[in-house]
Amino acid sequence: MNTRHYDIYDGASRSREHIIVAALVLLVIAAVSSVPILASRSVTQQAAQVPVVTAPVEKTEPAKVIEEAAPVVATPQIVDLQPVLDTWAAGHPKQQWGVSVKSLSGKEFQAELNSDKQFRSASLYKLFLVQPLFAKYSLAQQQTTSVKVGESTRSLASCVDVMLRLSDNPCGEAVAGKLGWTKVSRELKAAGYTKTDLSKADAIVTSAGDTTRYLEQLNGAMLDEASKAVVMNSLLKQKWNQGIPAGCPGCTVANKTGSIPSITHDAAIVQYAGGTYVITILSEGGTFKQIAELTAQIQAAINAVQ
Repeated sequence: MNTRHYDIYDGASRSREHIIVAALVLLVIAAVSSVPILASRSVTQQAAQVPVVTAPVEKTEPAKVIEEAAPVVATPQIVDLQPVLDTWAAGHPKQQWGVSVKSLSGKEFQAELNSDKQFRSASLYKLFLVQPLFAKYSLAQQQTTSVKVGESTRSLASCVDVMLRLSDNPCGEAVAGKLGWTKVSRELKAAGYTKTDLSKADAIVTSAGDTTRYLEQLNGAMLDEASKAVVMNSLLKQKWNQGIPAGCPGCTVANKTGSIPSITHDAAIVQYAGGTYVITILSEGGTFKQIAELTAQIQAAINAVQ
């Protein structure tokens, strides 16, 4: 009886030991498993406790708007030349005058006196031959093309020079004959020079307005640069300089004159210290001295405006 009781007691005892051991193992496993979690929680709590340091925010001033200054627009210098021309006409009632003057650069002005009145052109017609001549013959062709001049022949190039620079009549007539007087006259009218007519040999006419417009085109884009240089060189070396050039000393003047009994004309491109202008002064009964006087009065009025 005792032995059997002992056996039963001993087996129960061992079972309880096993249960205790198993429980202890489970506790150890649970403890080990909880370490990372606790550590993680601890790190998180420490991170939460670390104060966040933020960089100080600099105060920025609002961007300044730079106001651009308004562009300075130069006030054009206007010259009123009309009183000069009107006073001149009133002081010279015994002569007939046709005047046209226009600024191309610098001070601004434009004035006219009988600018559409037709006058006998005298040698001014030679100026009007330039555009149709260069339209038909290039500079190179002018060197090799001959014209009959009196009993001799000359190249077109040499005739163009002397008809402009010396106002040579035989060369002027030869060039016009080569081009055709009537044909040139038609072309001029088609180009807008309605007061200029070269078709009648004994009544060749032009006006101050036509001549000034022609000079303006000549100074502009009428010819290519090489051709323009050749023509301007002849005009700048003009032999007859008692008119407009004499009235504007110190100016660079490229001019062409015309003079027959009772008729005296001068037309020019004038470059002065402040700019450039074109001017035509036609007269019946006037003189080159008077043309120089009128030019001087016009230039004085231009210079007076500052």
